[in-house]
Amino acid sequence: MTAPPTLTATTVPLHLTVDPWWDLVEVLAFGTDCDGIGASRYETLVEDLVAFVFDEAHETVIGFVVQGWSELEDFEQEDTPLYWDGPRFDVPALGLPSATVGELLVAIRGRFEEGEPTADAMHFHMAMSAPSPAKALPHWQLALEAGDMKAHYSLGYTLYDLDEYHRAYGHLRRYTELAPANAWAWCWYGQACEAVDLPGEARDAYLRAIELDEEEETGADELLDEMGD
Repeated sequence: MTAPPTLTATTVPLHLTVDPWWDLVEVLAFGTDCDGIGASRYETLVEDLVAFVFDEAHETVIGFVVQGWSELEDFEQEDTPLYWDGPRFDVPALGLPSATVGELLVAIRGRFEEGEPTADAMHFHMAMSAPSPAKALPHWQLALEAGDMKAHYSLGYTLYDLDEYHRAYGHLRRYTELAPANAWAWCWYGQACEAVDLPGEARDAYLRAIELDEEEETGADELLDEMGD
């Protein structure tokens, strides 16, 4: 068996998300959001199901994702050496220090019964199905507190809808830092900036949204026009 290439793993503890609704497992450096990671930073590990995620310099592995968790089978060591002998990670939620991808997925399968989510995924989907922004708000907050960075965005626009503009501003600003290629995040951030009387910052946010939203149709151009000179 050929020895796997040596890859540098992050020393940052990884955050675990198990989402049965989207058939997804994410094990990523805490504070990382997949929406902010471009396709060039993924590298397939097992078929089309498991992929390493690299940092921006493509030098350090910051975790891995499984898209199609229910389809993932057990793989032999000789078939997937990086799966069992590759970089090692610390995942506090599983009580596992210095574990390989294969070891971590075995632990996840043993810890989470079929259909059971992690707390961040559970609250994320409860918020999505809530009947009103007020009902969704506590679930977005709990999703964020449980480590889901995407909740910054959802919490931000929900707070905006509830006229809590200063709180919305902080979350939406943070999300544009986490996912700078998300046109909708910039558009909502611009609206929050307007609401807290930061017109220059709002214009910059709308311009960034327009630059990014060729297919998104965020309406940032109309919002910018309404601001005038």
